Amino acid sequence: MIVSGNTTWPVPLKWYSNSEQAPLLGYPEGTSARDLAPIEVRHLVLPHFDKFPPADPRVHYLIGLLYLIFGFMSSFGNYYVLKIFAKYKQLRSPSNLLVINLAFCDFMLFAGLYPELIFNCFFGNGVWMFGEVACIIHAWFGTVFGFGQMLTLSVIAYDRFYVITKGMTGSPPSYKRSSLLLIYVWTVSLFWGSSPLFGLGRFTLDGILSSCSYDYISREMNVYIYIAGAWFNGFVVPITQIIYCYFFIVRAVFIHEKQLKVQAKKMNVKSLRSSQDNDQGMSAELRVAKVAMINIILWLFAWTPFAVMSFVGLFDPMRITPTLSSLPVIIAKSSAVYNPIIYALSHPKYQECLKVELGWICGATGGDKKANDDATSAATTSQCSI
Repeated sequence: MIVSGNTTWPVPLKWYSNSEQAPLLGYPEGTSARDLAPIEVRHLVLPHFDKFPPADPRVHYLIGLLYLIFGFMSSFGNYYVLKIFAKYKQLRSPSNLLVINLAFCDFMLFAGLYPELIFNCFFGNGVWMFGEVACIIHAWFGTVFGFGQMLTLSVIAYDRFYVITKGMTGSPPSYKRSSLLLIYVWTVSLFWGSSPLFGLGRFTLDGILSSCSYDYISREMNVYIYIAGAWFNGFVVPITQIIYCYFFIVRAVFIHEKQLKVQAKKMNVKSLRSSQDNDQGMSAELRVAKVAMINIILWLFAWTPFAVMSFVGLFDPMRITPTLSSLPVIIAKSSAVYNPIIYALSHPKYQECLKVELGWICGATGGDKKANDDATSAATTSQCSI
């Protein structure tokens, strides 16, 4: 039997059995999650995880498979967002600068986190294989660009709120305003992402051992202060801003649509909108409300589990097992997959330029439409000028 805390790494992963159970893939009895960490990074694993056995090896393969799928989808989607917004000049608007920043954060989460996660899960038995410095860099990337993603989503909501609710009374979108919003995003992100390097909070090797993040379990004052500050600035402030902005966006659209209906009645016409708009099957109010709800729900889906786990870890750490600690991280990282769809593919001009780059996505459906398709393709190309 291997006694927890007295083993040398690596603890062998093997098929084992006894008289009472069938062969199982796993580790010898008495092995703790912390025992599996390589000697040079074992001090980065919190003593809390001495109390738990290692995660089932099959969990690592499942996590690795999920990260492989997420990584491919995220890198593909965000690469083309960055490429198309940078290549086509009519997409380089002040508001789109925020969408580009979101894609940049998502892409950097992929570039800085996914390769080593996938390697550890498939080739390292789920154990961190790259040493202490790489672990700290990994945690820094995840924290900085995670904050960057959350805060960028909140300033996108604010930018849309300002443009829609202020209308003609406010100043038009400008690079100056977008730049100020991005300065806010990166100031907050770099502060909370880098604070553990200077003693406020701490970067650690997660209990699942295949990734690194910040400490939310130790009962020390600097950890409490860090979690409280990061939770407030990275969760409470953004979600409050997002809900506030989208509420008033929907409210403004409802008021505008009501005014249009009143005006149409005075003019004795059915609607002031074009027949094409009327044939879309859903009122403008419902379309905007639907988009707002999707944005809010997806943001809550991505980041609420991580925020909740951080507070549970501080006040009831025994609930945080190695496997459980990995689930909110997976959910949060999944946002890098659907953000390009929500914030870029919903942009009509981006769709047109994407057709130029990847024509096979919207290929022809019939030979009798060839002439019309050629005309459409030519028009699209002219609209998407470099």
